[in-house]
Amino acid sequence: MKSSRAPARHLGMLGVVVALVVTLTTSAAAAGITRCVKPGGADGCDASIQSAVDAAASLGATVSSALIDVHPGVYAEAVDVPAGAVLTIRGVGPASSQIVDGSTTAAVAVFLAAHGDTRIRRTRLTLVDLTITGGSRGIEVGQRADLLVQRCLVHDNAGNGVAVLSRATIVDSDVFANGRGAQVGWHAAATLRGTSVRDNGGIDVYGGGIDVHGGRVTLENCTVSGNQGVVGAGIRANLVNGNFPTFPRIDIRYSTIASNTATWSGGGIQATGDARRIRLQGALIADNVAPSEPDCATSFYPPLLDRGSSLVETPGSCLAVPSTRSFYGVDPMLGPLADNGGPGWTHLPAPGSPARGVAIRACPRNDQRGVLRARPCTIGAVE
Repeated sequence: MKSSRAPARHLGMLGVVVALVVTLTTSAAAAGITRCVKPGGADGCDASIQSAVDAAASLGATVSSALIDVHPGVYAEAVDVPAGAVLTIRGVGPASSQIVDGSTTAAVAVFLAAHGDTRIRRTRLTLVDLTITGGSRGIEVGQRADLLVQRCLVHDNAGNGVAVLSRATIVDSDVFANGRGAQVGWHAAATLRGTSVRDNGGIDVYGGGIDVHGGRVTLENCTVSGNQGVVGAGIRANLVNGNFPTFPRIDIRYSTIASNTATWSGGGIQATGDARRIRLQGALIADNVAPSEPDCATSFYPPLLDRGSSLVETPGSCLAVPSTRSFYGVDPMLGPLADNGGPGWTHLPAPGSPARGVAIRACPRNDQRGVLRARPCTIGAVE
C-alpha cells in the first residue's frame, strides 16, 4: 500500500474535480444487496461504481444497506452517494489495485447531509481497500453523515485529501501528496488510527497536514510527517470566531509529528485559541522546521495539556509547565520517513533513542505497523 511522493496541487475547498465525491440526494440505498464492479462491465458486473450505487438505490427507499465489491482496475469517475444510504464500497484486492481517478471528471465535490433535515436519516459510507486520486478533493463528508475509511490510499488530489463536516474515522490508511491532507470543520469530528498523513500541503497552505476549524480530532498510532504550510504545517488548530467562539479539541496519543516545515511558525503544531484543549499522551513531536517555534507554537492562550509519556524536542510556547513524566528538549534520534512495515510510512527511533521503552501511560497494545508494543513502550507511533 505504498506509493512514491508526487507533487501536490492546491485549489482549496472550491475545487471542481473530485476523485470520490459523496453528494447527498433524496433516495435511499438498498439493504442486503451485493453488486460487483469490473472494468467494461465484465461478467455481468456494473462498469462503474456510480452505476452500482444507482442500481442499489433504485431498488427502493425502504431498504437500508448495500455492499459493492470493486474489482481491480482504474475507474475514471466521481461517485455520488444517496442521502440516508448505508453503503460499503469495498475493493476486492489491495488498495493499489482499485483506483478511483477523478482527473477526467467535472464533478463538484459536495457531500452535504440535508443541512440537518431530521426527516432524512444519517448517511453511513464505508470505503475499504481503494485508491482515491486525481480530484479537486479526495473524499468530502457532509453534515449528518458518517464515514469509515479503512486501508485506503488517498493521494494526489488538488485540495483536501479528506474534508470532514460531520463524522469520520480513518483507519490503517495513507493520506499523502494532496493539496492538504485533511480538513475538519466546525463541530465536526475525525478519528485517525494507524494512519499516515504525509507530504501534503505547500508553502501557501495553512495546516498542510491536518487543519482543524473548531472541530475535534483524535490521533492514535499515527504519523504526521513531511507536510508543508505557512503555520501548523503538521497540524493547525484554529479558533472559529463568532458570537460563540469554538475552540478545536485535539487528542494526540502515541503518535509522531515530525519533519514538517512551516514558512512562519509551528512546523509541527500551531494552536490558535485555548491550547489546553490540545492534549498529549505518548506523543513524539520533533525535527519539525520553522523560523519560529519549529515543533509547537501557540497564540495568546495557555499551553497544551501534557498527560505524560511524551517527548517534545523544542517545546517553545506550547509547554510552559513541563510534565514530570515527559521529556522536553531531547533529540529522539528518529530515522527518516520510510516504509518500516504496516499500511503507511513511519519514523523508526534509532537504537539508543531516549523515546524507546520509557512510556508508562496507557500504552496501546500495538504500534502503527501492528507490531506488539513492549511494556514500558516507546513514545510515538512506532515501537
